[in-house]
Amino acid sequence: MSRHPILLFPLLLAAALPAAAELDADQLALAAQQFAVDRAHDARRLLVGPQQPHVAPIAATETCESLYARRLEIMRAQLNHRPTFYNDPRNSFAIVVGTIFEPAYFTLAYTGLTGYTDRLHKTEMTAELDALRYASAERHCFVY
Repeated sequence: MSRHPILLFPLLLAAALPAAAELDADQLALAAQQFAVDRAHDARRLLVGPQQPHVAPIAATETCESLYARRLEIMRAQLNHRPTFYNDPRNSFAIVVGTIFEPAYFTLAYTGLTGYTDRLHKTEMTAELDALRYASAERHCFVY
């Protein structure tokens, strides 16, 4: 076992990157470090939990129609037709196959993780939608 597991990242990253054969050792090491930093941020986000969503301020020059179009875009993006964790047939299949082939259980963690990140993303979209609604109300959009 190596005493420095960070040195294994370039080898793991070489298999994951399609253009890894064209990278020299320094570029591969930098890519591996960036990969490790990104995964550490992901782990922190999962352990600490959701943070206060950051919403960019709405420009004062935006028209009511553009605000409405952005609201519609966000509301359409919020629609999620993915089944819940317990109603997902892939999870049922993983449980059945997992009784024979145990690594199939690993897909259960993946679907749970994607559901969690989807909920975090929906919170961010809801905050942006609320900011757009507030800006529309402030400008008295669609008041007859």
